[in-house]
This record gives sequence, structure tokens and C-alpha cells, in this order.
Amino acid sequence: MTRRLRVLKMPEDVLRVLSYNIHHGAGTDGKLDLSRIAKVIQSVNPDVVSLQEVDQRARRSGSKDQPSELGKLTGMKVLFAENIP
Repeated sequence: MTRRLRVLKMPEDVLRVLSYNIHHGAGTDGKLDLSRIAKVIQSVNPDVVSLQEVDQRARRSGSKDQPSELGKLTGMKVLFAENIP
């Protein structure tokens, strides 16, 4: 018996959500690279993104404003709420 694969199309009214722990911008190679993070976000083409471990003026990430920088790199609006002062 031969089985046929059925390709399902995603409905157009789907909300695409991405949750991503960016580890303060560090990749598995230890390099801080927000442009690389932005490319990953854009590759998913999300409607809403929830990021964890995003730094805002923290020493460990070069005192950068990561939310603003990621907003510029992705073209997305940003809402930042700190968890740990």
C-alpha cells in the first residue's frame, strides 16, 4: 500500500508567536551579536515576539540598549519590562 503525504496550508488568519531566550545576545560561540539574533527573529516572520534575557544597559552586554537595538534591526515595535533591576 502506498501512502501519500498531504501538505496542509497554514490559514491566513493565524497569529505567529515567537518565544526566544537570547541569553543576553550571546550565541553558542559566546559572541555577542544582536544582528545574528535579529536575523533569527526575522526568519520566523513572527507577528509577536517574547524575548527573555534581554539586557538594557547591563555591563555583561556592553551597556547597550538591546531592546532598542533589536527593534531597529528587526523593524518591530518594542515594549521592554525589566525583571531584575
